Amino acid sequence: MTAARRLAKAEGKDWNKMSVKEKNKTESQAKIKEITKRHNLSGNSKKKKQVTAGTNHPKTTSNGPTRNSLMLEAKKRGIKYFRVMNRAELEQVLKAKVTQEEILQVGQAAKERWQTGWKKNKEGEK
Repeated sequence: MTAARRLAKAEGKDWNKMSVKEKNKTESQAKIKEITKRHNLSGNSKKKKQVTAGTNHPKTTSNGPTRNSLMLEAKKRGIKYFRVMNRAELEQVLKAKVTQEEILQVGQAAKERWQTGWKKNKEGEK
């Protein structure tokens, strides 16, 4: 007996008296139930995920904030060229007692470094 016929019998319907439309609907419902049972999608998962601190990203180290969080902070403060700065430069710029001149110098150095690398790649294509 197929899963669709078992489902129809469980619902109290006679398979031979059902219309084609009802049979197709019952078959699709049976397939859905079979897939959810096979892949354990019912929400009753036997395996529980263990969440530990610091395992959000495999490349994340515990050496302080990530580059992404530093970039978000720099964006909030309105620092220019924060996207091309590396992590060390971002940490330097976001320190508490840094003057605006120092921030601009670091930003300009990062911008120049980025532009020279970009120009080299463009010249090689011509």
